[in-house]
Amino acid sequence: MSGPPDQTRFYVRDAAQADLEAVLATKARAWREAYGHLRDEAFFAAAEATLPQQAEHWRRELARGTDLWLAEDARGRCVGLASAGPASPAVGPVPVTEAAATGAA
Repeated sequence: MSGPPDQTRFYVRDAAQADLEAVLATKARAWREAYGHLRDEAFFAAAEATLPQQAEHWRRELARGTDLWLAEDARGRCVGLASAGPASPAVGPVPVTEAAATGAA
């Protein structure tokens, strides 16, 4: 990696309830960057309008033990996120469309 350390180093840690606003803002920015050429502004505006509901969803998920991690830079800014939980119940192989929000579908 090149560049100043504060721009190239990051740390991954468990996310907490207090991190949800930053995590969801990062997710919204990532979606715009990754899918902006595929979706119109109305799509992103509608998704961002549901941020309070998304936060409530993640509060429940964290309370029941779903893993949510965030990556933060050396300045403490959220720059990425990941989550994991039990597999969806399925019979046979899971279709690629089940790879929700991964960019694989």
